[in-house]
Amino acid sequence: MLYLNTWFKSAVASMHTGDYLHSITCFTTLLKLNPEFGEGWSNLAGVLMKVGRMKEAYEAACQSIRFLRENWRVWDNYITISVRERKRHVMSRC
Repeated sequence: MLYLNTWFKSAVASMHTGDYLHSITCFTTLLKLNPEFGEGWSNLAGVLMKVGRMKEAYEAACQSIRFLRENWRVWDNYITISVRERKRHVMSRC
């Protein structure tokens, strides 16, 4: 699916240039097309965290863990967001 790759590259480019709102839009569109794309969920969580939308970042991080359970960066994002959201019960489960 060529469009998925285009949305992903656009989202990552926007993220690196600091255009976080455009990046969020691109990742959201990508995930509507392929909701099982764990890397998209993980990056969306990171961007949402940067703009201070912690509740949404937490939900995206939870989704990313469903698909990328073995990736340490996903867990790092999840734990960082959980600490910032003060979700202490999550920390005890890790």
